[in-house]
Amino acid sequence: MTLRLALVSDIPKIMSLQQQAESAAQWTAREYERMLNEKSGVVLVAEMGDKVCGFVAGAGIGAEWELENIVIESSARRKGTGRRLVQSFLDHAKHEGGTRVFLQVREDNSAARGLYECAEFRVNGRRPGYYGSTDAVLYVCDLT
Repeated sequence: MTLRLALVSDIPKIMSLQQQAESAAQWTAREYERMLNEKSGVVLVAEMGDKVCGFVAGAGIGAEWELENIVIESSARRKGTGRRLVQSFLDHAKHEGGTRVFLQVREDNSAARGLYECAEFRVNGRRPGYYGSTDAVLYVCDLT
């Protein structure tokens, strides 16, 4: 598996992956394109062979970054793909001067919460009913 910065040509596969994941943020191709063209945004993809099997997207300015979207294809789950993508995102944020990374996740998304907690994110708050009948759990990871 290799990780790399996403290219505009990866957007159709990214869109396909996000559409297969109910819990993913459902962004438009234009939003991904904007992230790829702005210095504050980053989209990383994981490839197995020549096939994109996951991605992470986020943005930041200065010290504060936010991990905004992550999707791993079902065939690539439980193989370290998510862990590697999250760590690469954290490394990128730190390299760009980031000292803290924030994210929010559905309270009932135990797989994602486990992934984030293994990456040393800690619970930082809640947004009751943010996802309708489900709370959002807010996480923070200190990069210092």
